Amino acid sequence: MNILRSLFIKIKFWGKIFKNKILSNSKNNYQNLNEIRAHNDKNSKLFNTMKLKIRSLITHELLIWLGSFGEIFFALFILSYAVYPSGWSISLIFMGVLAVLYNNQDMFVYHPTEPPESKVYIELPSLYNLPFEKIDLITSDSVRLHSYLIKQQSEVSLNVPTLVMFHGNAGNIGQRICIAHYVYHYCCCNVFLVEYRGYGLSEGTPSEIGFYKDAEAAILYLFNRNDINTHKIIPYGQSIGGAVVIDLARKYNERLYAFIVENTFTSLPEIGKELFSGIPGIFYLPEIFFKNQYQSINKIKSITIPGLFISGLSDTMIPPRMMKALFEKSCSRMKRMLQIAEGNHNNTWLCPGYFQFMLKFIQEISNAQFEKDAQTTDQNAACRSQVWLVNSRSPRT
Repeated sequence: MNILRSLFIKIKFWGKIFKNKILSNSKNNYQNLNEIRAHNDKNSKLFNTMKLKIRSLITHELLIWLGSFGEIFFALFILSYAVYPSGWSISLIFMGVLAVLYNNQDMFVYHPTEPPESKVYIELPSLYNLPFEKIDLITSDSVRLHSYLIKQQSEVSLNVPTLVMFHGNAGNIGQRICIAHYVYHYCCCNVFLVEYRGYGLSEGTPSEIGFYKDAEAAILYLFNRNDINTHKIIPYGQSIGGAVVIDLARKYNERLYAFIVENTFTSLPEIGKELFSGIPGIFYLPEIFFKNQYQSINKIKSITIPGLFISGLSDTMIPPRMMKALFEKSCSRMKRMLQIAEGNHNNTWLCPGYFQFMLKFIQEISNAQFEKDAQTTDQNAACRSQVWLVNSRSPRT
């Protein structure tokens, strides 16, 4: 009983600190609200924005606080139920479980240690006889990222596109050099491989906001290079990398040349709904409790640069219909959908036609005549949007 009493005293102490912090922030913000209201009663838009900011702050800090102490709460609630069994204790246990799940859900999304050697062994492009530079990027929040830049010969590198590769949620950039090898030789492009925070030799911890910052750091670095064509940068993402690319293309819509996404999803909550579709009553829970959202379906509508959507129709991890939904929602002035019948989530790039149609897409957006034709969208709807289907026997458009 003394141990239990001591634990509850500690929780009460931390609870007071949290309460004072929230009240202090709320008090300061409400003082600002009163000043705004007194200064200009007509400025209701700014007033409502401040109110939403305060509510968001309270909710966000509450979730962080609950998540930080989730394991402690869970242990305490179990102990309290053992001593004082009641419905209230069961409710507290349920809250503890939610806090623990919220705090630890990243382990279900990010897998930097799969396969196990991914954090200690990263292949070099030189193993594939590729010329490269090893580059350390520094993000806006001071995280150091590991990356490789594979450039064509100097007289060529200034004229060809640069593909910026963002990989899936496991492994490291060394395991994608084989893809870079084909992009470099078959598509004749420069390739920039970026390793997310927490992956391979990069510092930091994986997170949705962190991944977006990693992508921005990579693009801003390339914009400042003078040995590549900064007007021909194409972000290219696979799986979760596709969600990173869509966010990046939305932010730098007019500065990027095009974008390529492969076997990605509409949003992570939609993936959650797929997983829990057979369980009644929790259909809307992913929208509320998923810390990582990656709402690509809402962002794709803001992108107007050309886009290539590559979908393995045999993908059993991410439903191909999600790629189709992204393609249909896209407002790109030129968009292509490459459907590969035998492609699954991880091997689509190995299927016949993959790099053939990637090159075809790059050649199309490099064609100045297309830009002229694309302005008359009513007469050239077929030119603006096309679906290419490839199977092992006969690729066709």
